[in-house]
Amino acid sequence: MANAATYTPDFNQLISLSQDAVLIIDNHEKILFANPAATPLLGILPDQIVGTTLTDLSWSEAQLHLFQRALNTEHSIEKTVVALNSPSGTRYCNLQHYKLTDGNSAVVLHDVTVQHLQQRSLQNLSTTDPLTNLHNRQQLFNIATQDLSRCKRYKTAYSLLLISVDNMRQINQAYGHSMGDHALISLANQLQHFMRESDYIGRIGDSDFALGLIDATESQAETVAVRIAQVVSELKIHLANIEFDLKVSFGISRFDPALDEEFSDLLSRAEESLQQNRASKAA
Repeated sequence: MANAATYTPDFNQLISLSQDAVLIIDNHEKILFANPAATPLLGILPDQIVGTTLTDLSWSEAQLHLFQRALNTEHSIEKTVVALNSPSGTRYCNLQHYKLTDGNSAVVLHDVTVQHLQQRSLQNLSTTDPLTNLHNRQQLFNIATQDLSRCKRYKTAYSLLLISVDNMRQINQAYGHSMGDHALISLANQLQHFMRESDYIGRIGDSDFALGLIDATESQAETVAVRIAQVVSELKIHLANIEFDLKVSFGISRFDPALDEEFSDLLSRAEESLQQNRASKAA
């Protein structure tokens, strides 16, 4: 283990047993001390890291800035999550900084990668449709509600385009739900090609999708629907020796501040448009 003359043997022995990485850094960003737990995070043996500076490490500018901010703080700082590039991949650590009585700084890195990834996974589950990886219904509502507020404030256009698979029940009955899932995934992938950077899409029902078109008039939304219809008409869903077509209907509504107090109002009008489109094809 790297040693520093200014620290006692008892201190060195205690820190060497810690599962957290501990670095002692002077005011010139020179590393004076590193315990063995620092090796998995930094990819450098403690004896090799002592004497180097923070800028010698393979850190991004943002990572380096976090450490420099900690060192320039007179008082201890609260835990800050920092991502580090380690030999085993990106590791997420809680960074804590302490000013020592000799003027140097102690930086403690507690690895929280497992907890961080679990939390991110749970967050994704709460906002993402697990089948298509699109926004789920609740997340679409959240995003659209914020966008409608901006549209009201700045008097900009917004249109909602619904796409519903008409023959999903027949697909599930004829080929099974796994084949139906495959069809929905294929359609979801195709729909994403029609999105501009500002647009977003979500799965809002078993076989229903909603595309939020920012700064788009109803006429522009109709143009998008025509393009999607053309692509879907040429789309063949196949797996093994099974092949079939998808039949879809569309619903469009343009945001009207006088009619749409909430996103659910805009959605209801789009659903009415979709039902009319479906009925016209059945007539």
